[in-house]
Parts: sequence; structure tokens; C-alpha cells
Amino acid sequence: MNALAEQIALGLSAGGLYALLALGLTLIYQVSGIVNFAQGALATVGAYLVWSLRNDAGLAFGPAALIAVGAAFLLGALLQAILLRPLRRAPVATSVIVTLGLLIVLEGAIGTIWGDSSRALILPISPAPVALGPITLSRLDLTTIGATAALIAAFFAFLRWTRAGAAVRAVAQSPQGARLVGVRVERVGLLAWGISAAIAAAAGVLMAGGTLLIPTMADTYLLSAFVGAVIGGLESLPGAAIGALLIGVLQSLLGSYLSLQWRDSVVFALLLATLLVRPAGLFGAAGQRRV
Repeated sequence: MNALAEQIALGLSAGGLYALLALGLTLIYQVSGIVNFAQGALATVGAYLVWSLRNDAGLAFGPAALIAVGAAFLLGALLQAILLRPLRRAPVATSVIVTLGLLIVLEGAIGTIWGDSSRALILPISPAPVALGPITLSRLDLTTIGATAALIAAFFAFLRWTRAGAAVRAVAQSPQGARLVGVRVERVGLLAWGISAAIAAAAGVLMAGGTLLIPTMADTYLLSAFVGAVIGGLESLPGAAIGALLIGVLQSLLGSYLSLQWRDSVVFALLLATLLVRPAGLFGAAGQRRV
């Protein structure tokens, strides 16, 4: 039972990172109708920015992380204004190709600016493990669980309790209806892309604590986040977060009790089964269609 509890906790640590990326994917999909496959590259940009601000500019971790997240917000809004806004009436396939191209361009730019060799971003976290009753976890995993939970809570609080969040929810429900009641849909699109990039950057900084920095470090995280978002439902932000958390826990359990070789196969089989049985996802409304 102790081993099971530890694997679930480890799954929640990875799943929290997936959930942040999944929320960004789902937010952009609901507001813009686009699946942003460059989300992982934006997470990597955030991690590299923190590395540069710490090692080149000599900033402390806290200010460096805040600056990196703010820069990611501006980058996301800029990409939406320059590249994605003109595609709002383009076919879905065109948008997918553009975001995939953006992923390649951003990863190439990261390699050009920082180089392709791996780097280490040292987080200000003690390596000593922590005993929580019968289980033992690293401080990095505990920090990741706590930080992702706080960011997810802040994300939903923003949507629920702020005027800007209400505008985002209105556009996600019906862009035409939101425009009729005075919501500036174009500005909401900028805001959604900025928020998505910002939470991706925060996820990138956290995931960098457990891996080396390379231009493609977030690709596998993004893939798992996308699977979780689809299983949970791209039309449901809570569903996407729950689906991503479930994927994290499932991967941890499969890797521990079955085999790492079978872990991803089972996850993708679950994705296919969900698409066949309930295409809207577990928490999406069956038969729902964007109009």
C-alpha cells in the first residue's frame, strides 16, 4: 500500500504539469478554435529564460521566474496577434499546420540562441526527501504538486471571479454572442494566448527541475497533456485538468506495476477508446458543437 500511495503521489506530480499544459491547450481551443501544438515550446522558452536570468544576469530564482512568466505572456499574445489572428476563419487543418510549424520554429530558435547542448536549471529546493507518514517523496515532487495545485486554483479563480475572466468565459461559450454584448473578442484572444503561454512557462520551470534543459524537453509532456485534455474533454476546462491528472497517475502506476514499454501504449489505447465511445471526452457534453 505504501508503494501504491507513492506512485499515486508521483503521478500527481507529473499530472499537475500535464494539467497546466492541458488548461492552456483547452483555453486556446475554446477561445480561438485552435489546438496550439507549440504550447510545449513555450514551456521550454520559460525554463531557458529563467536559466539565463539566473546564470547570466545573476537574478534570484523568484524574480527570474516572474520575469520569465511575464515574458512568456507577452510572447504568447504577440504570436496570437501576428500569426494566429489572421487564421480565425481558416480551415482547422491550416491552423494545426501553423502551430506545428511554430513548434519547430521555436525549438529551432531555442537551439540557435542557447545551443543544443543540455543545461541544468537548479531550483532552490533541498534534495533531501520528506517522509509523510508511511510514504517518502522528494521535495521537488512535493513542490511541484503544491505549485501546480496553486496555479490551477488561481487559474479557475481568475475565470470565476474577475471581469476579464468572465469575458474569457463568454467568448469561449459564444464569440458572436459575446461580441453582441460588448466584449472585445480580439482582446480576449490576446489575453487567452498570453495566459496559456504564461502557465506553460511556469510548468516549464517546474519540469526543468527534474530534467535537463534541451530544446525538445517539453514534447513528451505536451503529448501527455494533449491526451489528457482530449480524454477529459476539450470543451471543458475542469475536465481537461482532471483528464491530465488521471493520465499522470495512470502512467505512474503502469510504469511501476506493468512496464515502461507498455505505459504509453495503454494510454493511447485509452485515448482511442475515448474517441470512439465518447468523442466529446469524459466531461464534455455529448453532441456539443461550437457555433
